[in-house]
Amino acid sequence: MDKIIAASGMALQILANSVGAWEMGDITKANEIIESISSLVEVCEDIHNCAIRLQGEPPIAVIYY
Repeated sequence: MDKIIAASGMALQILANSVGAWEMGDITKANEIIESISSLVEVCEDIHNCAIRLQGEPPIAVIYY
């Protein structure tokens, strides 16, 4: 089953930065970036529960992987 990541709107650019670091081979930096926004990003099975917890920072982005 696919996992779901729900991220607040504020976290989207930071997530993009993390992907950029990962693509450049800097896994440590990518992980540090993700940890810095851990309160704004949640991996979950139910997007509705994630959306409720993150609703203070709309919009919600959903990434399946």
